[in-house]
Amino acid sequence: MARHRIPAAAKRREVVPAQLPNAHEWADAVESLPLTVRQREIVQLILQAKQQKEIAQQLGISRHTVHAYMRQIFARLGVAGRAEMMLAVFARRLREQTSP
Repeated sequence: MARHRIPAAAKRREVVPAQLPNAHEWADAVESLPLTVRQREIVQLILQAKQQKEIAQQLGISRHTVHAYMRQIFARLGVAGRAEMMLAVFARRLREQTSP
């Protein structure tokens, strides 16, 4: 039985930054997260659709350190990955906008 391989480019779904909400508008929600200053910086960069390599270059740290920070962020927020983290930040922002 022949197996068909899916090209790596087809497996990977590219996120287009223009499709994402403006990360600067989310600053208040990110600031209120129970995270360290460095973790908040990384969350802001994730919201700008930056990949681990780009985050590492911008902050002057290794990709492994970025990965470790991301694991810590996900654990503190109780989420499994980037998408859930973005939803958690979005939900927090909505709660802050609707609360008196």
